Amino acid sequence: MSEEEMFKLLLRRLGLSPYEASAYSALVRYGPLTATELGKITHIPQSRVYDVVSKLVKKGFVAVSGGNPSVYRAIRPSVALRAYSEEVARSLSSVAAKAAEIGESLRGLLPPLEDARIWSTTSLSTTVYEMASLLSSARVEVLAALSLDAFQRLQRDLQAASERGVSVCLVTYDALPPQRYLDEQFERRTRGPQILVADRQEMLIATRWDPAREQAYTFTTSNQELMRVFVEYYLMVARGMAKPVYTRFGSEVTERSFIYLQRAVSLVRELWRNRMRVEVLVQGVDTRNYEPVEVSGIARKVYIDTKRGVTSLYVRTDKGLVSVGGWGAYIEDIQANFIHVRGVPRRG
Repeated sequence: MSEEEMFKLLLRRLGLSPYEASAYSALVRYGPLTATELGKITHIPQSRVYDVVSKLVKKGFVAVSGGNPSVYRAIRPSVALRAYSEEVARSLSSVAAKAAEIGESLRGLLPPLEDARIWSTTSLSTTVYEMASLLSSARVEVLAALSLDAFQRLQRDLQAASERGVSVCLVTYDALPPQRYLDEQFERRTRGPQILVADRQEMLIATRWDPAREQAYTFTTSNQELMRVFVEYYLMVARGMAKPVYTRFGSEVTERSFIYLQRAVSLVRELWRNRMRVEVLVQGVDTRNYEPVEVSGIARKVYIDTKRGVTSLYVRTDKGLVSVGGWGAYIEDIQANFIHVRGVPRRG
């Protein structure tokens, strides 16, 4: 394929019609031409030439010199194509924003459904937008394991979530300076999957993250059983076997809400190290009858068995000592679905 043919092909990919691409290419190559001359060179029907060059003038590709006959010349490609691409981008952005607004309103007409299916995509840009959407929807807690590239793409969204009071735990697969807006930051030098869990509503896993090709194999789901498996992997392996980099627990953060007990216990222990009394509110289910239950009291002790993957929190309530377990607990008195922890300075 010649350079001229490649040039016309690229112009068509930018949205020009075949006649518009041929006319502009001819004007670039041969210089100023009349409509008659342009028609002869490009074999555009004479009845169509004026319409074609008029559209090119409106799109900023061609300038016209009045006279009898009129003469047309190409705007320099580096100027015309840059201006045109910016105009197309602005137009597409505006159209996309309006379409998104209408689409979301249509989506809102559907009743929420329990959806245990797994959805996949291979577009990296779509994946990043999905991750940003998950971060913006989080209200209590975010678990994230990210490569450096993924972190850089999502840094503002992670910070925005933190500033809303969401407890964000980040594990990075590359070295990263402390991000002091995060509640917890860990480092684990490996090539792991991108993981993002927002509260207990939805999870995203992305493998084969390839910025050069703008490609990633991404899976999203609200399937609670599958989410539980990956959350356990995250808490026990990705976070549990990682090197701590930074935490605000116990120093800057003395009160926080959690979905996952293991991280609530981390805050409890840090508050104890700072000689604080720890008040706890737990919402969950009674493991004996699976009825909803809520208890509040003072954290008395924790039990952690990393080999068995067990974490328990014991809370002194007005009815006695209550044991609290995490997702899937059956040995403890309560399976916690929400935990609020508050550190109170001891008197004296």
